[in-house]
Amino acid sequence: MALTLPELSTRAKSALAEERGLVPSLMQLLDHSVPLLRSKSIVTLLLLSRLSTRWLLEACKAKFIPAVERLQREKDEYLQQAITALREEMGRLVPIICSQVTEELGKPGTRKAASPGRAVGSNKNPLQQFQVVVFLVTSPFFRSVAVSPGLIASLGSYLTASGSQGVSAAALAEFKETMMHVVESICQARDQQGSRRAATPRAVSST
Repeated sequence: MALTLPELSTRAKSALAEERGLVPSLMQLLDHSVPLLRSKSIVTLLLLSRLSTRWLLEACKAKFIPAVERLQREKDEYLQQAITALREEMGRLVPIICSQVTEELGKPGTRKAASPGRAVGSNKNPLQQFQVVVFLVTSPFFRSVAVSPGLIASLGSYLTASGSQGVSAAALAEFKETMMHVVESICQARDQQGSRRAATPRAVSST
């Protein structure tokens, strides 16, 4: 399979970019009655995510995360191996996305209007890719691999670095909103964990 090659040619990448129905087709396979095909769909999306996180963002918007959460309750061994590999890959991709965002925010220059090639809604925009993190941190299944000290540190740097960078005002505003969703989701998850711990009765030691 071409996606397993270390490097794809420019022509192959361009051909993939034109496949508008690729993610919808893979999403349909997640509901297939044959577990092997569901597994291959997950592995394919994993490989596409390595190629470009924009594929992952498109899949997340098509409810990929809830579908995987549902499938992880099934007992097929190959399917579970595919899901485990995907979960590990998500943990690897979050720092990459954060690094791309940091680089984008650190570009010198005055704030500018969005250009056609880097539109606010374009999935190729590094700031847009940060939406993937929202999907992961709001997922009980993926949250533990997505949230790390590195992510927390990145969020802290974004709060101070996003005021006067060389990105469009519209893109910056959208990114800041996405960032606050991530912060809120992490805080809510930690509050819930604290509440559950407080509600757990402590064992009374006998004397």
